[in-house]
Amino acid sequence: MPPKLPSSFSRIAYLVFYVWTAVGFLVVPFNLNEERLRSAIRLSWISDLASRILSSSDAIWLWLGAFTTFVALGSEVSWSEAWFCALGLGGTATLVELAGVTTGIPFGEYAYSDRLGPRLFSILPATIPAAWFIVVVNGHAVAPASRWRPAWVGLIAVATDLSLEIVAWKIRGYWQWYPGLASRPNWPPWQNYVSWFGLGAALDWLFLRRLTVYRLRWSSLG
Repeated sequence: MPPKLPSSFSRIAYLVFYVWTAVGFLVVPFNLNEERLRSAIRLSWISDLASRILSSSDAIWLWLGAFTTFVALGSEVSWSEAWFCALGLGGTATLVELAGVTTGIPFGEYAYSDRLGPRLFSILPATIPAAWFIVVVNGHAVAPASRWRPAWVGLIAVATDLSLEIVAWKIRGYWQWYPGLASRPNWPPWQNYVSWFGLGAALDWLFLRRLTVYRLRWSSLG
């Protein structure tokens, strides 16, 4: 078995992630934003602090998700393999997303908002490669263990995007499709879903197919 992180560290990391996720379930349905916080909290320093945290909440949640996924992966395989996967997968996703944002290939024409935190090269939110790491690694963990596993991961990636679009695009405004059009279609272009499948499958095949990850044993990390 690969070495584990100290149990107290693992528990704290997961506790913070679960609490932040629970907070998200309150923020999204009630459309809580910085403006509403400032009007509800009279003490200016508290409202300013809460507004800063809220404005970064989406990015923080993604980083926490990527970190807990990395901890789970490193506890299942060796830490060197976990680092190889994280850096290789994240780096490849970064290159593809940079091409996508600047050229529209392969996903279609889209642009990211400022809700996802600081940007790489002033173009791509740094949380986007982290999001791909979350989707692919956890998709690999639940996909059937067979030679078709990368294809399953690609399908899981598409299903993830389908569930994300309404919240991420329409409600939270993480990104915008067809930024150059005055009249925009209600759905992303078809090549977006093809690209999610292709990139998800490719990332799994390149960086995870040789790892013996049949499931992420979340319950054993403490």
